[in-house]
Amino acid sequence: MTTGPAAGPTDESWVFGIYMAADNNLDRAATNDINEILRAGVPENVSALILVDRAELGEYGSFGTIEGLPPHSTAKWLRITGSTIEELEDLGEINMADPAIVRMFVERLTAEPADRHAAVFWDHGSSFTFGSDDSAPFSRAMDVSEIAAEFKIDPEDETSGYETVDLIGFDACLMSSVEALSEFTRVTPLYVASAKLEPGDGWNYTAIFDFMGRNAALTPADLAGAIVDGYADYYSQNPGRAGGLAVTQAAWSTETAAVEAAIDALAQAYEAASGDDAGNYNMISDLYSAHAESTFYNRRTDNPAETTSWIDAGQFLANHTEAGGAEVKAAAAQRAPAATARLAAGAAA
Repeated sequence: MTTGPAAGPTDESWVFGIYMAADNNLDRAATNDINEILRAGVPENVSALILVDRAELGEYGSFGTIEGLPPHSTAKWLRITGSTIEELEDLGEINMADPAIVRMFVERLTAEPADRHAAVFWDHGSSFTFGSDDSAPFSRAMDVSEIAAEFKIDPEDETSGYETVDLIGFDACLMSSVEALSEFTRVTPLYVASAKLEPGDGWNYTAIFDFMGRNAALTPADLAGAIVDGYADYYSQNPGRAGGLAVTQAAWSTETAAVEAAIDALAQAYEAASGDDAGNYNMISDLYSAHAESTFYNRRTDNPAETTSWIDAGQFLANHTEAGGAEVKAAAAQRAPAATARLAAGAAA
């Protein structure tokens, strides 16, 4: 038990679920984040439901402790209400990079009686993939599509519909991409993540739960904005904790139909502009330049031709010139607003 300044109540009841896959080199960060929640205190009418799997004792140096719990290296269901942490169940050793465990998390979270539900996935991320578990032999990262599929009411029936939540977040690196968030269109209206590498401290959970406690009428959009603002404020006030990284965080609407239509239209313009050798050469040269001049995320080489990193879609579209064809430039200019129009909240530090 701790003495965090829990406040509230919120007008609507909330369950804030965290899928905390920390059986890896992020173990100490996991204990830090759980302690952040305890220090803030969870507001009345809110509970934090956490599925956390930890690394073996001493595997990654110092072994963090969770206030109010004895040391453990297994997976546990935890609940924090007010300033109290409760162990609900010890699951032993499980593989948090297994979609079946995501299914277990989703079923328990969505069955919780509450007006609102948030689901946060916490671990290593790489835009198209998420998750790791060092204790599971032959473990691999999950595709984001595999995670989204576990929200289906019946995974074997494509027509069964989806369990829904009010917000999905990824406290992980490189997960703010249209490819990732578009997988959750039928699951949630709001998606929060970072396009860049996240520092080890990750999200500012103290600020998140403080905000919930001070805003009784908070909406899912309010919570999404608070996650973004708390993240930006933390690293602007503690730049040394960013480890030299330029940090960013954004909350997005998952209504991606306009973005997907824009991508299709631009692809058609590319195809039309490549009808002859000269047009094809000019278009490829323009694409290369637009790509090279865009912001890269997780770029590991100065040669764009050799990198497997991701680029800023809005900048890529804006960088098109007449050299690649007037039709392509016009299509890119028309489509660029769609790449950012669904931004609900964003900040950088």
